[in-house]
Amino acid sequence: MHVILDSTDNSVTLSPKMCQELQIEKNTSFIFIFKIKGEKRFGLKRVSTEFAKTTQCGIVSLNPKLKTFGFITNCPTVSLIFYEMGITGKTARLKVKKEMLPGGDYIYGLWK
Repeated sequence: MHVILDSTDNSVTLSPKMCQELQIEKNTSFIFIFKIKGEKRFGLKRVSTEFAKTTQCGIVSLNPKLKTFGFITNCPTVSLIFYEMGITGKTARLKVKKEMLPGGDYIYGLWK
């Protein structure tokens, strides 16, 4: 699984396997990106509509030209993610690994 981040427009494109894993449905799926505490990396998680109303989340949409799903993230910005993770350039393909938190919840960690 992977994502492609683009700092020119703060977009995140999901790989087909990522979409399948997250059970993505266009215009009804919300993704929350966050910094993993104590680390210089980030994670993401699909969240409910109720949660998305209370914070900054990206709504997944289909890019019909490229036939891919993705979303915009403004908090954090892709530039901040690149800075924190030491990534140079305007775009990057990051690996995504499913990780279990101590409480039993799953997140998807972003890795260089």
